[in-house]
Amino acid sequence: MKNDELIRAYFSRLHIPVPEKLVPDADTLIKLHIRHVLTIPYENTDYLTSHINSAAFDVQFSEIILGRRGGMCIDMNPLFGELLTAIGYRVRYFSTRICDRSPDDLNFHVISIVEDCNGKRWWCDVANPFTRFFEPLPVTLGEELSASGSLFRFEEDTYGKLTLCEKSADSWHDLLA
Repeated sequence: MKNDELIRAYFSRLHIPVPEKLVPDADTLIKLHIRHVLTIPYENTDYLTSHINSAAFDVQFSEIILGRRGGMCIDMNPLFGELLTAIGYRVRYFSTRICDRSPDDLNFHVISIVEDCNGKRWWCDVANPFTRFFEPLPVTLGEELSASGSLFRFEEDTYGKLTLCEKSADSWHDLLA
């Protein structure tokens, strides 16, 4: 699929016109993130009924964007990331733990870190039922972020590896480990 087709279809699903000039900046990212969260629902019925078609991009695009369904993080965050990549953002994906349950029990969550045209990094998560937030959060290393009553912070090691930590019981836990 060509980038312009992806962009047109996605913007149509979000009920917004495609601007004449799309700039991969903070303003565009914030608007798209908010529209996605408000327009496309979190939906996990396929996973609860074991009716999982495929995690392939074309299947998810067909179901969520063209078929006007919702999805989970493993569907929607990569799909949203493809839109952002088509616009010109740099997108990196991370798998995180979402709770202290067995790893075999869907105990993972996909998030993305997006870099805009000015080099600023953002935490984007358009499909998290536990810490749902409407706007992408700026990534400032070591700074505490509050989302849905939880505290998070990003840290970076000497090799440039980004780590997302959540605070619970007065200590920080690495969600990306």
